[in-house]
Amino acid sequence: MDQLASFFGEREKLLPILCQPDHIASPFPIPAGVRFVGIDSGVRHAVGGASYGDVRTAAFMGYSIIAQHNGTAPGELTYVRQTGDREQLLFNGYLANIEPSEFEGSFAKLLPKQMRGAHFLSRYQTTIDPVTEVIPERIYEIFQCTAHPIYENTRIQYFSLLLQHLPTVEDSVNRERSLRQLGEWMFQSHRSYAACGLGSEQTDSIVQLVQENRAGGVYGARITGGGSGGTVCMLCDGDQGLETARQLHQQYQQQIGKGVAFFE
Repeated sequence: MDQLASFFGEREKLLPILCQPDHIASPFPIPAGVRFVGIDSGVRHAVGGASYGDVRTAAFMGYSIIAQHNGTAPGELTYVRQTGDREQLLFNGYLANIEPSEFEGSFAKLLPKQMRGAHFLSRYQTTIDPVTEVIPERIYEIFQCTAHPIYENTRIQYFSLLLQHLPTVEDSVNRERSLRQLGEWMFQSHRSYAACGLGSEQTDSIVQLVQENRAGGVYGARITGGGSGGTVCMLCDGDQGLETARQLHQQYQQQIGKGVAFFE
């Protein structure tokens, strides 16, 4: 995502990326007055860390359970793991292609909350992910890690549509309602990602500061990147929102007792 955004991104626009595995759409303008800013949590995150790897593995384990309960043989999954050819798989091999209503109606009941790697391997044998391995002695949070990309994709679709059709400043009542809804989706996204095991006390505290100051023109916040630290992205509106975001940055620095970056 970083490389695609660096190459295809444009100033004052958002770049839609569908990671299946690398489809991009045309960048679309951020509406006038709206800003996305970031506060560095001061905690370094690493996508190669065990936590991120475990979450990724658990999501692919969940897909294997769903696929095999719907008739896909383990050998077919092994073939996809070796070749990367997902076209014949259920939902083309991507959890994000499952609608939340279908997940709730047909698949959620299939998934355990947790599962030990050895139990998964004895029953389901493999996943289609070539870069992770199921570790027999490790316990994986199957349900939450499988559910996250399903609901997150829907949130992102709604967020993108509403942002592109955000009411103007002149329609202040509907603009306020829309911004609050955009912010709510960001808060939901953050909580869901953290529930997978990729949160941190510091990023949670920044998001909490935003939730407590929504009257000041900041509307939403969520962790970015691989989680477990890193930068929190905030949605703010107008000069007041930007000033509130700067104040929250100062407040957070005082809270943790050291200086951190503010990305504007």
